[in-house]
Amino acid sequence: MVRFGVYYPEIASMNQDKKRGARNTQGNKKDEIEEIDPRIVIIGQELRKLRMEKGYTNYEHFAYDSGLSRNQYWRLEKGQNFKISSLLRILDNHGVTLKEFFERFDEI
Repeated sequence: MVRFGVYYPEIASMNQDKKRGARNTQGNKKDEIEEIDPRIVIIGQELRKLRMEKGYTNYEHFAYDSGLSRNQYWRLEKGQNFKISSLLRILDNHGVTLKEFFERFDEI
């Protein structure tokens, strides 16, 4: 690495090691398959049903109207891990209480 016109081989070597480590770490993450809890998937499916019942055919429009990022809402519907605060914001937007939402699961 060159700083202020001076070459520092130790820093260059450290940077190369960091880059190699990062590549190896990323490679390992790709090989790992994350198991999704089926209960979270069901919650995502129910959120999608609520959205559709409210007349939103596009999740992006609903996310925008709910004050959530499109990516965050997409992850919720796909059953990826989420924050309870996000779930509460969505339920508030639908006018559904936690009790009403989880009563839907008695039918499943």
